[in-house]
Amino acid sequence: MEKEHKITFITKSFFEQITNKKITKKYDLCFNEQMNIKKIESEIKKATNVLIYDITYSEKEKEGKTININDHINKTGKNFLIKKNKVPVFIDISHLYDKNRAGIITTGLGNHYAKYYKEIEHPSSDLCLISVWCKSVNANLNIKGKLINTF
Repeated sequence: MEKEHKITFITKSFFEQITNKKITKKYDLCFNEQMNIKKIESEIKKATNVLIYDITYSEKEKEGKTININDHINKTGKNFLIKKNKVPVFIDISHLYDKNRAGIITTGLGNHYAKYYKEIEHPSSDLCLISVWCKSVNANLNIKGKLINTF
């Protein structure tokens, strides 16, 4: 039996919220522009499970509530699968996240989060980018996405 190797990511937006609101979550890596991509990709290749935390905004939910993700819509304007001057690679992301009966579909807004978060039901920032990137590095990963309501 292979030993479980788990990595927990948080988005940069989540990091900013936990700093401001004193939310506590243990994590291994914060997804941001300063990451050493090659080093982290070698860790992802060894991993069996990835857990990704991001923020959301919902007046219907209690602040601090954790919401499970079943799927996402990417409206960030970015996609790690599209690389300049390279042949496109097909990655099957039809079953990207471990499903949960109470899970929802989030809309990833990326840098547009601050402008549009009140207009979208269950918005998120970069969760969709991290999950697709992780799957492109290791197709056998089990990925769980979770949003924390910061209303």
